[in-house]
Amino acid sequence: MKILITAFQPFGGRKNNTSEDALSCLRKHPFQKGVLTTCFAVLPVNFRTTWPTLRKIINKAQPDALLMFGERDSQGVAIETTARNRRRHQKGDTQIEKSGREKLYTIFDARTLANSIGNKSASAKDRWKVSNNAGDYLCNFIYWKVLAHQSGLPCVFVHVPALAAAKSEVETAHIARQATLLINEMVKQLRKFRKSQN
Repeated sequence: MKILITAFQPFGGRKNNTSEDALSCLRKHPFQKGVLTTCFAVLPVNFRTTWPTLRKIINKAQPDALLMFGERDSQGVAIETTARNRRRHQKGDTQIEKSGREKLYTIFDARTLANSIGNKSASAKDRWKVSNNAGDYLCNFIYWKVLAHQSGLPCVFVHVPALAAAKSEVETAHIARQATLLINEMVKQLRKFRKSQN
């Protein structure tokens, strides 16, 4: 089974993007050979180019699932269940595609994914939240594009907190360790989903 994992480049004059920092940590993780193959990509922070870039990567890699990371100002990590057909624009919010559905959803059980990270007795740092609002910027945009145009590709989006470069190293290493648990649960859910389709 192959999972494509993506993140975003730094933007807005920042030296780092926490999603890319987490992806860099995940690259070093020794996933079990023969069971899971991972491939990685860092996407541009650009409404015009990020979807064509990702589409080419998906077509080349032919993954069984897609795990996307992005950053936002928040205290914790959130698994996004929903992408909306809305994006931020200079003249106000606008639709991503006029003929598209208003909301699209991941096929993954986000609650079970979150529970695979840590239970209610764990510290706040070790709990991942479930969110149904991916925002109105590029994270929601690319999530909606994938769900709309790659419907056969199971996909989930994870928001990590935006951290300064000086504070990112330790925290993103911790997030990456937790993400390996999430990936293991994704594989379990994919196997069940495949069995149900046969």
